[in-house]
Amino acid sequence: MEPIKPRIERQVAKKLWIREIVDGELQVTEGLQPNVLVTSRGEAGRVNILGVVVDTQMLPTATLRIDDGSAVIAVRSFERPLNQNVGDFVQIIGRPRVYQGEAYIAAEGAAVISPAWAAYRKAELGDPTAAAPRPIPVIQPIVAAIERETTSERLIKLIIQLDRGDGAPIEDVVAKSNITNAEAVITQLLLAGDIFELRPGKIKVL
Repeated sequence: MEPIKPRIERQVAKKLWIREIVDGELQVTEGLQPNVLVTSRGEAGRVNILGVVVDTQMLPTATLRIDDGSAVIAVRSFERPLNQNVGDFVQIIGRPRVYQGEAYIAAEGAAVISPAWAAYRKAELGDPTAAAPRPIPVIQPIVAAIERETTSERLIKLIIQLDRGDGAPIEDVVAKSNITNAEAVITQLLLAGDIFELRPGKIKVL
């Protein structure tokens, strides 16, 4: 009898200004809970932003830079293309991440919408140009969070490289990663929902 896998509930995407994401503190959690961003509006495991595409980049990773009037942030997709163009007003749903000290959003969804939605967002969140108070620092040093996140990103990129359509072999990912705790990091990525097990021994990026 196969062991029962823990159920990971999908988090609600929190509506935030980009400045609140940039000023937030990424808290790396242990166990079954996904990483969360501590912001002035509370914790967020997933975020919902609106803004204008001000730059695009397709290689080496599909990337959009989004401006919502409060700040600019990169939105990256490690598997699916991002087809939005400069000047498009978009809604982005994704997970907050930090890589080499820079905050970005790992995209789960990106859609072009009417700029009229900007007025609704301003009514919900207030003036985007207002200075948001910085959150109370978390107990875990942010440097440690950045290091852990960097390891996760290295593994995610390697999984994509080794995936030939039917998932990447876990043994190959561990062997080629040169990361001492690769198996533990893979387990955390599975629990956080960033990757999934396509079938026994094969993993794939969402």
